[in-house]
Amino acid sequence: MMKGLVRFDLERGRVVSQKLDTDRRVLGFAGGASSMRYVSRYEEQLLKPGEKLARKPNSSEERK
Repeated sequence: MMKGLVRFDLERGRVVSQKLDTDRRVLGFAGGASSMRYVSRYEEQLLKPGEKLARKPNSSEERK
């Protein structure tokens, strides 16, 4: 059901990045006249050594 690209670091034995997409339509799942469409995207990328992401503080950190 998913299509996409997965990149591996074979020396370290781990995923470097992946991007997976799903776009599927199902007809008749709850009777002859029913129709449902499911669309999703999943992306993941390994950070480089020393690389950090900015993050939003959670509510308990904002109160300090």
